[in-house]
Amino acid sequence: DLLSQIMSSSSSSSITFDTFESFQAELKNSKLLVLVFAESWNKASLSTAKTFIKLKDSLSYCKIFVLNASKESEAVWEYGITATPAVLFFWGGQVLTVCREDWDDDNKYVGIQKEKDWVGYIRMAREEGQSDNSKKLMHFA
Repeated sequence: DLLSQIMSSSSSSSITFDTFESFQAELKNSKLLVLVFAESWNKASLSTAKTFIKLKDSLSYCKIFVLNASKESEAVWEYGITATPAVLFFWGGQVLTVCREDWDDDNKYVGIQKEKDWVGYIRMAREEGQSDNSKKLMHFA
């Protein structure tokens, strides 16, 4: 289950974080990008980071970047990251708006999910990006 997955993610030694510069270099050149903010001291963050690192190789239709929020202050400031894990979805260089029931609309999803749910959210981002909807809203239940 999700809790045992988080608890087993106790070490950041197997995590290779990306740089904000590498993300910025791809931002305008890729249709779908996923930007994940995690912290090496936070087990939930590490679990989410490991999930997305694993997905990098299996999802050919998007590019995934995992940043260490503790070391990427420029990115944290630019995207208003106040808690981790935080996940942002971009289409054509623009961040998609995340809409969650009983939450204010935001540019990010903060929280943990199972791998299959993240894959579903990435697919939702692709579908929303490809839609004619100019507002590019992602609605989460």
